[in-house]
Amino acid sequence: MKQKLTLTKTLLSEPEILLLDEPASGLDPVARKELSDILKSLSTQEITIIISSHILTELSDFCISVGIMENGKMG
Repeated sequence: MKQKLTLTKTLLSEPEILLLDEPASGLDPVARKELSDILKSLSTQEITIIISSHILTELSDFCISVGIMENGKMG
């Protein structure tokens, strides 16, 4: 619930860029699905979403492009 509340509060200011670090961390499967649905709906708006995550399979559901950083460099 804390992560949902934080995301909601952040979106109220209508940011142009949203930076999320491990947004699904600690979420149960239902909450992960809800987060995925929210991110999918945000992708239709004029907002850039940058997500840091080690769960690449979840990212593939709503990301347009994926970059992998290793040792501080994009690969």
